[in-house]
Amino acid sequence: MAGEDEPGRILPRSRAGIGLRIQQRRKELGMTQAELSEAIAKRTKFRASKNQVSQWETSRLPGPQDDMLRAIAGLLGVAPLWLATGEGPRESSAEEDERIDRAVRIACWAVDVKRAGPPGLAAAIREVRAALREEPLASDRVLARVARLASQSGE
Repeated sequence: MAGEDEPGRILPRSRAGIGLRIQQRRKELGMTQAELSEAIAKRTKFRASKNQVSQWETSRLPGPQDDMLRAIAGLLGVAPLWLATGEGPRESSAEEDERIDRAVRIACWAVDVKRAGPPGLAAAIREVRAALREEPLASDRVLARVARLASQSGE
């Protein structure tokens, strides 16, 4: 598929294209560059500054790749492949949302609600949704993250 060199890896086709798509979607959502960079930092282990977002959008830096690209796509509510290449459906599919909802239900079963309480369960749901949007094939790792989160919430 265009834009993919190996399975699971999504590479931007051009700096200008991905930058324009990031900028377009960010503005549609009413987000500033600073807000997007803060959201990236909160959701991922990556640090992105307002300046870095600006440089992506103006093609002065290569666009984000792999995990960072998936995280940004999740934050912007678009498909990673579309963000990287402009190909395929722009929005996440209903099938993908259904898969994520199923994973959330499974993760909720894994959380000991009596121990974690409602805040722990809510945190687990947010964590599962974010993780699966970033990396759809990471179900085992996602469930492990939920288990760790649930055990931390109960302490």
